[in-house]
Amino acid sequence: RRVIAPTTPMQPQRHWVEADGALPIPVSSVLHQLVWEPRALGPGGPIQGPVALIEDAGGVARRLAAALGDDAVIVPSDRALPPGARAVVDPTALDAGGDAVAAQRALIATVGRIRELSSGRLWLLTRSAQRVAGRGGCAAQSLIWGLGRALARERPELRPPLVDLGEGDDPASEIELLLRLIGGDDPEQQSALRAGARSVPELRPLAPSPERLELDGERIYWVIGGLGELGLVLAGWLVHRGARRLVLTGRSAPHGGIQARLEQLEARASVTVRCGDVASPDDVQRILAELEAMGELGGVIHAAGILEDGLLSTSSDAAITRVLRPKVAGAAALDAALGDRRLELFLLCSSAAGLLGSAGQAAYAAANAFLDGLATERRARGLSGTSVVWGPWAELGMAARLGDVHTERLAHAGILPLAPELALAALDAVIRGPAAPVVLHRIEVEPPATPVGSAGAEPPLVELISSLPLEQRHAAVTRFVTERAAATLRRSIDPDQPLWDQGMDSLMAIELRNELSRGGVVLPLGRMLAAPEPSEIATMVLGALTAAPRPPLAAAPAALDEIDPELPPLDPVVSHVGAALGGALITGCLCWIAWLVLG
Repeated sequence: RRVIAPTTPMQPQRHWVEADGALPIPVSSVLHQLVWEPRALGPGGPIQGPVALIEDAGGVARRLAAALGDDAVIVPSDRALPPGARAVVDPTALDAGGDAVAAQRALIATVGRIRELSSGRLWLLTRSAQRVAGRGGCAAQSLIWGLGRALARERPELRPPLVDLGEGDDPASEIELLLRLIGGDDPEQQSALRAGARSVPELRPLAPSPERLELDGERIYWVIGGLGELGLVLAGWLVHRGARRLVLTGRSAPHGGIQARLEQLEARASVTVRCGDVASPDDVQRILAELEAMGELGGVIHAAGILEDGLLSTSSDAAITRVLRPKVAGAAALDAALGDRRLELFLLCSSAAGLLGSAGQAAYAAANAFLDGLATERRARGLSGTSVVWGPWAELGMAARLGDVHTERLAHAGILPLAPELALAALDAVIRGPAAPVVLHRIEVEPPATPVGSAGAEPPLVELISSLPLEQRHAAVTRFVTERAAATLRRSIDPDQPLWDQGMDSLMAIELRNELSRGGVVLPLGRMLAAPEPSEIATMVLGALTAAPRPPLAAAPAALDEIDPELPPLDPVVSHVGAALGGALITGCLCWIAWLVLG
C-alpha cells in the first residue's frame, strides 16, 4: 500500500473552534431535525373518477380498485397510462421491499410514467420508508420520497402526495385511510399511515448534544470521497477529534492541488490514499480488507456523489442511474461489507435536495433520501449511523463560486452559507444526536405575514384576467409576468426581450412557471424553459385560458410531448449549484418557510 508520510510542516488552516463564543452565531441556530407528528384525517369525500391504479404484486392496487368500483382502472405496470385519469395511484415501489437494486428499477419505471402524465394528481406509495413512532425505516423505500419531493417542485400541477404505509398494518384499515386521503381535500403532501392513524413531517429545532466525539488514535478512519473538497475538510475534522490514522479513497489519484492538502493532514496523522469505486462491491471489499490488515476500523464517512442535473421529462434513464450510483449503490455496498461491525461513527453526507426537493435534481434528491433512510435503518438495527443534511458552505465547493445574482437571491430568501468553522462545530453538536436526519442549515427569514390562500392573499391570475375588459388583458398579464420575472432575477426587466437574454436560467424559468401555476394557469413546460419575452408569455397565458374547455382554474396542463427538443440546456453553472446548496437553491430555498411543515 502507499502511505503518504509527513514531509512538510502543516500550514495554518483551522476550520473549527471550541466554543460558541468564537462563532458568528450560536451553533444551535443552524440545527434542525425531522419529526413526525400526528395529524387527523378528514372524512374524505366522493372520488371523481377515473382513477388509474398501477398494478403491484402485493395487491394494494386491486384492493383499492375493489373499494372504488367503477371509478377505478387497473393498469399493468408495463402498460401506458390511460388518457383522462383524474388521479394516478402508483404503489409499485412497494414490490421492491428493502432491495436497493429493485428500488432503483422501480424508481426509473415511475419516472417513465411521470413523463407520460400531463394532468391528474399522482399519488406515490411506499411502505416503511419513514421511521414513525418507532416503526419503519427502509432506505430502499426512501428513494421514492426524494423523487416525489423533487417532482413537487418541478411539476407542481401534479400535486404529488407521498404516502408511507406501515409494515403489518391491517389491509382493510389501510385502504380506508387511503380512500379518505384520495377523496378528500387534504393539504398535506406527505403522510405516514401507521395502525389506523396518520402522521406528517415537521422540521423542528434540534438541541446540541452535550456529548463530544473523541476518536481513538489507534483505530483507522475511512473517508470515501476523501479526495474531494468536503472529504478533505472532514478528514481534518477527524484529526481534530483525535484520529491519527486515515484512509482516503477516491476514483482517481490525487492531483497537485489535493496533494498540498494531504501534506497538511500528514503533519498530525498518517494518511493512506486508495483508488476505488465505492459503488463496486468488489472494490469496497478489497479496500476494507486492506484497511483491516493495517488495524482496527474505527469509523467511516461517506462523502462521495455526483450531480448531473436535468428535468425528468428529458433526463435519460442512464443519467438517472449515474447520479444514483455513488450514493445508493455505494452506500448499500458499504453497509453490506461492514456487516455488524461496531463503529464509533458512520457518517453519511446528505443534501437538502432529498428532504426539501429541487427542480432539475430528482435523481440527486432520491439518492440523498436513500442516505437519510440508510442512517435511520442502521440505527434501528442497533448500529451507528448519522445522515447530515448539509446546507451551503462558504469558502467551499460550488457555493463559494456562485455569481452575484445567485448569491443575492439566496440571501434575499434568508439562506446564508455556513462558515466552515460553524459547519464543523455544528457537526460536533449532532454526531451523537438523533437517528432522524439532521439538517444543518443557516436560515434567517421571517415567516410570511399572510399564509398562502388566506384572506388578503393576492387573487389568482385568472381572477385578475377575468375582471378586466378584453383589450386590457394582454397588458395586465405582461405586467404580471414582468414583475415576477424581475423579482426572480432581482433586476429590471424589458417585457419585449427574451428572459433568457436577460439572465434567466432553466431553474428560474421553472420557478416562474410555478408562480403562474399557483395563479391558475399551467403553461407548456418546454415553452417556459425557452424563457421567451414576458409579452409572449402573456400571449401564451391568454391562449391557454381561451383554449380551456372548462373553467380556467381547472385547466389541464399541456402535454409534455410538446417540448421542443432543441431547447437550450440547463445553464452549466446553475445546473451544478444545487449540489453545493444542498439542493435547496431557487425552487427549494425560496419555499423554505412553506416547508417548515413539509408538504
